[in-house]
Formats: sequence, structure tokens, C-alpha cells
Amino acid sequence: MTDAVQSGVTAAREGRPGDAARWFRAALADNPGNAQIRSWMGQALCADGAHLEGVAALRDAGIALARAPTAAGRGPAVAIAAELQRLTAVPESLAVLDALQRVDASNPQAGYLRAAALAQLNRPADALAAGRRMAAQAPGNPAAALLLASLEHDAREDEAAERRVRALLAANLAPREAYRARKLLAAILDRRGAYRDAFAELERAEPIAARVPELAALDRTVIPATLADATAGYDAGLMSRFKGHAFAGRPAPVFVVGFFRSGTTLMQQILASHPHAFVADETPLIDAALRALAGLDPTQRPVPARLAALDADGIQRLRDAYWTAVEKRFGPAALDAPVFVDKMTMNTINIGFISTLFPDAACLFMVRDPRDACLSAHLQQMPPSAATAPLSSWTGAAQFYADVMRWWLGVRGALSLGWREVRYEDVIGDFEGALRPALALAGLPWDDALARFHERGAGRYVSTPSRGQVMQPLYGTSLARWRHYAAPVETVGPILAPFVEAFGYPA
Repeated sequence: MTDAVQSGVTAAREGRPGDAARWFRAALADNPGNAQIRSWMGQALCADGAHLEGVAALRDAGIALARAPTAAGRGPAVAIAAELQRLTAVPESLAVLDALQRVDASNPQAGYLRAAALAQLNRPADALAAGRRMAAQAPGNPAAALLLASLEHDAREDEAAERRVRALLAANLAPREAYRARKLLAAILDRRGAYRDAFAELERAEPIAARVPELAALDRTVIPATLADATAGYDAGLMSRFKGHAFAGRPAPVFVVGFFRSGTTLMQQILASHPHAFVADETPLIDAALRALAGLDPTQRPVPARLAALDADGIQRLRDAYWTAVEKRFGPAALDAPVFVDKMTMNTINIGFISTLFPDAACLFMVRDPRDACLSAHLQQMPPSAATAPLSSWTGAAQFYADVMRWWLGVRGALSLGWREVRYEDVIGDFEGALRPALALAGLPWDDALARFHERGAGRYVSTPSRGQVMQPLYGTSLARWRHYAAPVETVGPILAPFVEAFGYPA
């Protein structure tokens, strides 16, 4: 091992990814054909926030390793493809897996990853064909069978999907697979109108969630503590301190926020079809500014108190950290776009911080009937996180919705940024009428391409469970869906009633 490689490995182990990337870059200059060094450099760059460059390095390394003459030599390519999917670099992961398949299509893990990638890229027919090949290579593997069942469900082959899931549930599944199977069966039953049976599956899934390792490991105190600090700390005085200040750099973003399943992905896809907008999908860019704040003030005081101690130069440094993260993640194209849209649904929780940092920003807050939003969120299989953890419980989903919306309703009148609530139901019922005022706030003119947003869905990665819906024209079957579940909705009625009233929905 060369000195540069050893120094890079040491820096990576010590949590210094920027130094590691520099060492690996130096080593690569002496060994440009070494795919392993390129992959290490890619990992270090991604860990340092240089996502765009790091992902490209990982993709190129993975493709090179996929062409190795032996199965053992090709093994690292599969690991790189998995890492790329974890980084949400799904097209790049698929490029590695396609290269691997051209050499050797017999690896079941690679087959699993490829089928999953095709599904995430809204290619359901290709995903199903890949899933069938993968499942044939891994007979008796519950994870493979579950993926195939979900792909059958995506392709609307629900009879086959239901048979497969029920056969799995007849076996002794581990908690992770049992939980996923129950949630998938609920979605299948919901689509064919067996609503009582669908909710019964959700009830069976709920106690299993506590035994799913990824869910059990989550810290469920983080978000309640953040909301408590925000409620106590943000007021009009703090958030408007620098309203009208001439900050350097590009104009502030447009933020699209709300609650899970409230229409944020729909708004994201609509705005992404606008020729003057660049849209970031569920990327925690605001975390870069929060980390910069921690660097300026490493005390354990609540975030609002630390913000209050900053002058305009301090706020400028936080804004610069945000835009640096944007450029590292998406490249110059994001900065060159007339309007940059930051769609991160649960940035609702950070809206006080955002308003203080970007008093010149615009915020589109998506609203949906609280009963429909909670029901849809509870039905979905969400990636595990502190924000999605409460959704595994029906009462927990409703209570979490109430906590978030209580914060929003309390703070919206004090925000220094421009904001507008956009009702999901209005977008469905009067597309242009609902969109024109939202576009005006965002600084975007009307464009006829907006009405054809669904035509751009195939082949595009969408991080949320709404991925299949972005390929479809607007439809009204999801409106007032909660009425099919009137009995369970009634059990959380007292929790949601204040918000049903506040947002003007019929009881």
C-alpha cells in the first residue's frame, strides 16, 4: 500500500473525509487505472458532502470492477452499487449493475439491487422482469420474494402479489420481513377496496414494528425536543431581524414543505417540469447550515438562542454553507437556475430556522385533509427515520401530525419569509387556478409544460413512495379516501378535529 493510500485510509478512519479525499486523489494520480482507489476517493468525497463528484467516482469505479475476470473480483462492484443506492444515486447504481449484468447475470444480490433500482426509476415493466429473474436465482429468500411481490403490486398484478405475500406470511418470518409483508398486503387490499381487511393488516403490523431493528434503534425524542425548542424560541422579532438585509449570493430558495403524503411530491414534480426551476428532492440541505451554526457556536443552547446571538455576517456564513452544500450535491446547474426549489417535506419542523436564515425566501406549504394525510402515511412503507417512526402506529401518526401542525399554525403568522398554503385537493380540482398564485410567490411565470408534468416521470428517480403516481395524470380517487376507513378514523377524531377545522375541511 502506498503512503498516499495509507494516509487516506487513516484520515477516513479518523473521520476526516476531506483529507482522505485529497490523499486518495493524489494516489489516483499515480495509479489512474486503480478502481479500488477511485472507489475510496468516491466514498470520501460523498462523506465530505461533495456528492456529485463522489458519485461519479463511485460509478466509474463500479463499472470498472464489474468487468473483472472473476466473480470474486466483481464482488466490490455489487457493494458499490448498493452504496450508490444508499446515497440515492440510483441511475449511477443502475449503470454499475447493467455493466455487471453484461458480464455475469447470476449474482442474486446484484439482481435484487437492479430490480429495486428499476422500480425507483419508474420503469415498472423492466423492474418486474428483473425481479422475476432475481427471485428465480434466490428461491426461498423472503426478502427476494417480498421485493417481487411489491414489483407485482407496482405493475398492478395484485392477485399474484397477494398470493405471494400470503404464502410468505404463512411461514415464520423475521420481524423486518413480517412487518413489510403486512404493510404490503394492506396496500394490496386497499387498492381492491377491501378496506376493513386492509386496516386489519395495519393493526397486525403495528406491534411488529417495535421488533424491526431499524425502527427499534431510532431515537424518538429528537423531533419532539426540536419542536419544543422551536415553539419556545422562534418569534417574529427573531425571524425578521434581517428582513430586507442585502445578503450576498444568489436569491433565496423556494421551500416546499408540509406533512407526509400531503402533496409535496406532487408539487415537486410539477415545479420540476418548469424550464426556469431546479428542484431538489428530499435532500437535507438545511442540515449544512445547522452544522455551520454548530461550528460558530458549539454550545448546547437551543438553535433559536444561538441564532439570536449572530449578526448579519454570521447569518451570511450560514447561507453560504447552504449554497455550498447545494453546489456540492447538484453542481453548477442548480446555482444557474433562476429559481432553486428545496423540497424536503418535513422541513416544516425547521421552518423557524429557515425563516431566520432566509427571510427573503418563499414557502409553499402543502395542505391535505388531515384524515387522508394520516391514513396515507400510515399505509405506506417509509424509509426508517426519526420522522417516519411514529407512522408505524395509527394513533402515533395522528399525534405526530397534530404536533407538527400545531407548530405550523402557531408560527406561520410570525414568519418573515413569504408563504402560501396550497391545498392538495385544489391542485386536483383546479390545477391552473391553484398553481398560478403559488407560482407567483415562487417567482415563476405560468408555463404550459406544467400540465404535462407526469410525462417526465418515467426513468426519473423519486425518493418518496409516491414514485408511481408521478407518471399519472391528476386523478381524484385519493380525495376523501378516509371515508372508507370511517371507523378507525373516528378513533383518532379528537386528535385531528382541530386541524380539520383549522384547514377548512368538512367534518
